[in-house]
Formats: sequence, structure tokens, C-alpha cells
Amino acid sequence: SFLLLLPLLLRHRRHRHRRHHLHPSSGFSSKQLKKLPQFRFSHETESVGSDSDSCVICLDGFRQGQWCRSLVGCGHLFHRKCLDGWLIKVAACPICRTRVRFENEDNCNSGPCCSRRAEFQGLFDL
Repeated sequence: SFLLLLPLLLRHRRHRHRRHHLHPSSGFSSKQLKKLPQFRFSHETESVGSDSDSCVICLDGFRQGQWCRSLVGCGHLFHRKCLDGWLIKVAACPICRTRVRFENEDNCNSGPCCSRRAEFQGLFDL
């Protein structure tokens, strides 16, 4: 039975190897990450932008003055370092899997991405 499965295993391995070389990473480069908005956490941030008091990546709470990012498409909040480490591997929100967008990708005139942006506008003047 092993000899019958061997050709299937080899074909699967070749396919996986080929796919990996064609698409080595589905995440962002460090240059792209620098374009994402960031801000220092404050207790006002927590009440407006997050349903959680902790980062779901590291499970540590948000503290006053920590650098954070709120994703443009969904509004989920993370520590900047945690999210950057995630986004290098996967270009989607760790919570809802929404594709991460940059602020200048403004092809939305209504809906959650724009209403979420309106809530944050002016709150984090850097």
C-alpha cells in the first residue's frame, strides 16, 4: 500500500514546492508596512477603536503610550510590532481576515471602512 501512495506523495510535494517558489510570501514588505497608519495608544483610543483591551496576537494588554495600528478596512487594533510581524507573513487582519488596505486606497464611499475612518479622524494627530 505504501508503494501505491508514494507517487501521490511525490506529486503533492512537487506541487507544494513549485507553488512556494512562485509565491514565496503573501505578506507585505517592510517598506509597505511603513505606509500603514500608526499612533500611540491612549485610553480614549480604547473607547473609540477597540472591542478588546488586549492585542489578540500577543494577548498582552494595551498600555498608555504604546505604538499601535488600527487596520483601515476593519478597524481592529493591535500593537504595532505584533501586527507588523503578522503582516510580513499574511496581508490580512488576524481577527477577521479582511484584506489589509492602505489609507490611500479609497475606493469605498460608505460602509464599515469609511465609517470607521470617520470615527478616528482627528483623534490621533501626530
